[in-house]
Amino acid sequence: MLRTAKRLITGHDEDGNSVILDHAPADATLIDDATGQGAAEIWVSPTIPESFALPEIRKRAPMVLAPPQGGLCSRLFAVAPGRIEPADFASAREAVRATYAAIDGADVLIESDRHPAMHRTRTIDLVVVIQGELTLILDKEEAVLRPGDSVVQRGTAHAWANYGEELAVAFVALIDAERDA
Repeated sequence: MLRTAKRLITGHDEDGNSVILDHAPADATLIDDATGQGAAEIWVSPTIPESFALPEIRKRAPMVLAPPQGGLCSRLFAVAPGRIEPADFASAREAVRATYAAIDGADVLIESDRHPAMHRTRTIDLVVVIQGELTLILDKEEAVLRPGDSVVQRGTAHAWANYGEELAVAFVALIDAERDA
């Protein structure tokens, strides 16, 4: 799904009519071809609010985890089905470290017995499940999310798991935030 998802960007022509400025796949992707797991970036705003007057369609490649300071990024992300058993956490953590390092996000990882990909970002994340079943893992609880369910994740330690049968896909907008605690 991540490789075939279309991204349309609208704007205005010289007469002020609404038009499609760009119609293409996501410009930055990080996808495991074997499992379909990964992420596809849709849009990055360097600041909020953003101007409608775009001189060009911006591209940010390679993908980085965090949005620009004062901005936001949005992407599709997919999690393959499967469980990571506690006995496998050490090797899974190494793989997670490599993945997060590749997107300039190694500093957000947290050592946890809950999940090897536990992390905490300085963002507010608006997440909507599109396909499959995702489990949100927090320090002391978990919540199963299905298509149409959403999460407002406010800078908490968390990880995502897919204990279902099919690839889980969600849309997320990461908004830069100030850390209070």
